[in-house]
Amino acid sequence: MKKITNHTQISKALDISPFQNLLETKKLDLYAVQKGEFIVHHLVPLENLYFLLSGKAKIKMTHENGKVSLIDFISAPSYIGELTLLGVEDSPKDVIAHTNGVLLAVPLKENQTRLLENPSFMHDLAVFLGKKALHRTETLTESLNLPFSTRLARFILMTEEEGFYFEKHTEVAEYLHVSYRHLLFVLHEFTKEGLLEKASRGYKIKNYTALLKK
Repeated sequence: MKKITNHTQISKALDISPFQNLLETKKLDLYAVQKGEFIVHHLVPLENLYFLLSGKAKIKMTHENGKVSLIDFISAPSYIGELTLLGVEDSPKDVIAHTNGVLLAVPLKENQTRLLENPSFMHDLAVFLGKKALHRTETLTESLNLPFSTRLARFILMTEEEGFYFEKHTEVAEYLHVSYRHLLFVLHEFTKEGLLEKASRGYKIKNYTALLKK
């Protein structure tokens, strides 16, 4: 990640963050992150609470046997590392930039007590966690009740980048709880229906409206 040192940019970022009127600009850092870069690595102790101001990221979990599972996607605005702040997660999960983005970094060592004792901030964090729990509940319910073609269409629209879909089939199949073979079959059906077009890397989205109606 590349540190942004421009004071004006940092001040503007602070003004649109939950830390406004709570922290001074000298107590935090601003970073630009490129697609594919690690924001958090599970082998490195988490030292910052991050707030994603723009862009998307994906959360992955590494199991004891070395297998890596795709857990979730997050989009700005979003906290990263809030469970470590609250003391309920000792080992962080991998958080990787899904697109280019910008994020604020608040050092936990110097600011944890101040954040936890601030009622306004804790209310904002509680609302964020509540919405996050609702989203995951809705996603689970959809996986049990909606046709796979509908869930895949929504996933493609959620993860698309400038009109293209690039996700790894193995990760998507596990994330959407479907066989690799069935995933390929439905992607093939989408191409035959004119919704997608095979590209050198992934697929080009040809019909957003039809995907929305799936």
